[in-house]
Amino acid sequence: MPEFESTVDVEVYEIIDACSYREKIELVNKIVEECTNNSAMEKELRSSLAEHFPSINLGSVDNTTFDHEVFIKSLEALLSSYYSLPNETIETINSLASRFK
Repeated sequence: MPEFESTVDVEVYEIIDACSYREKIELVNKIVEECTNNSAMEKELRSSLAEHFPSINLGSVDNTTFDHEVFIKSLEALLSSYYSLPNETIETINSLASRFK
């Protein structure tokens, strides 16, 4: 059987334009997956998302640590739960925070 080599010059945007909605969703998921293993790509993705979707809270675009992100999410959870927290818990949180004022 003969073998043939061929080259096709296709731009990335042409491939994306030819994708269906479902294929574009798969592409987005794959890009996000790739970014989780590469800090430089993650930074670029965060930066691009922050630029195009400014209302979305993505955390800091700089090199924050995983522990810092968890800490911020914990503070946000406490903030959004204020009215359902018992008084003792609020007093404990306020006491802890007063050491850093």
